[in-house]
Amino acid sequence: MAKVRKMLLLSDDKYLGKMAIKEEVGYVFDFVTFLEACIVKGIIQKEELIEIVSLLKERDFYEFSEDDRRELFSYFE
Repeated sequence: MAKVRKMLLLSDDKYLGKMAIKEEVGYVFDFVTFLEACIVKGIIQKEELIEIVSLLKERDFYEFSEDDRRELFSYFE
């Protein structure tokens, strides 16, 4: 779908990401890389990251690994 609509693919599924690259989807990002880019560009502040992490856990039952959480929040130290 991302290829047909010429949109980026955002997923935490490594297999899906590999298939998307193979299918020449223009942009493929995992959650951590996407959030890091948003943090570096100043699009997301610490409070917003806290909310995103919380909402992903609450609504989608998605939790970042401790290493990923530490990496993401290290940008605000």
